[in-house]
Amino acid sequence: MTAWLVVLLTPSTCLAVPDGTVLMMYADNVVGRVAQRITHDRYTHAAIVLRGEVYEATVPRVKKSVFVGYHHPKAHVFAYLPSRPFSAEEIDRMIQYAESHIGQPYGLKNYFWQNSEPDGRTWCSEFVRDVLNSSGRYHLSYGQGFEPQTLLITIGSEYSGPTVVSEPVYARPAF
Repeated sequence: MTAWLVVLLTPSTCLAVPDGTVLMMYADNVVGRVAQRITHDRYTHAAIVLRGEVYEATVPRVKKSVFVGYHHPKAHVFAYLPSRPFSAEEIDRMIQYAESHIGQPYGLKNYFWQNSEPDGRTWCSEFVRDVLNSSGRYHLSYGQGFEPQTLLITIGSEYSGPTVVSEPVYARPAF
């Protein structure tokens, strides 16, 4: 019985997600509230799942981690699943792009000053947008700041969700 409750209360361990699943997050803390005030969005972080790994631009660098058991201790994590599966070639292109950016520094300079010279840094939703663009299926605009919510609205007609992946411990019901 205890093992069943652990699986039930840890959705990411049993949630199977297709390649190209976009993860959206928000935090119920000071950092999350500041980010929400700046972006005017519910979501404050975005990531993408490819072949069972989560690729994300986060402080201090772009990284990847295993999806099984993925959670953020202080954020609500939701999955948006592609309505149409990506082809093997599209997935390969996305992985190649994402892998080539592992270790790239995180930064918001071009978010705040969109006309500034690129400095080799990226932020979360910009990174996910670029991974999706690398598939060849999307041609998402570079002419606007890309907050997580903007990304979700832009791809929304081709994605379904949200599905809860994980919630902070303090948000789970007590038994």
